[in-house]
Amino acid sequence: MKPLIPQPTIENPYVVADYPWGFHYKTQCRFYVETDPKKGDREVNQTQDPKTGRWCNPKKSTYTQVILLGIDEENGHAERMFDLSYWNDEEKHIERLRQIQELKIPLNEHQQNQIKELNAINKTRKYLSFQVVETTHQTPEEREQHDRKQAEIKRKLAFIHNRNRQEAGLQ
Repeated sequence: MKPLIPQPTIENPYVVADYPWGFHYKTQCRFYVETDPKKGDREVNQTQDPKTGRWCNPKKSTYTQVILLGIDEENGHAERMFDLSYWNDEEKHIERLRQIQELKIPLNEHQQNQIKELNAINKTRKYLSFQVVETTHQTPEEREQHDRKQAEIKRKLAFIHNRNRQEAGLQ
């Protein structure tokens, strides 16, 4: 797969002229990445009705933090080449960043900030561990002690994450 440079936007989509429409027709299809500052990126494709010439309703994926499109060299269509999200483990995150840098794919300001946030999250995750605790049979005093301990853990974790965000240049 070959990266689309620059990445397509609603203002400057990647258009495929000979896109299949049903079994008998061919039409145009435009592909682009939609960015919402509060939600992230999602890929969008939209076909043109070959009978009327009007653009159909867009088909939109689910939001994730960063999406980069590439061209499928077999059919010429745009497809998701990379995505970066909260769900990626650190190893996968680092590998994708390396590939993006090697391919020299330019990122918009929102995507750059999202990557900084993901870097801070990955640094913070190193301080996390999980333990399942049964709380249904605790006395009120034990429950209160547990809740105080959890509040202290959350406070410390927030401090660490804010420090990591500052180091990443986000605050």
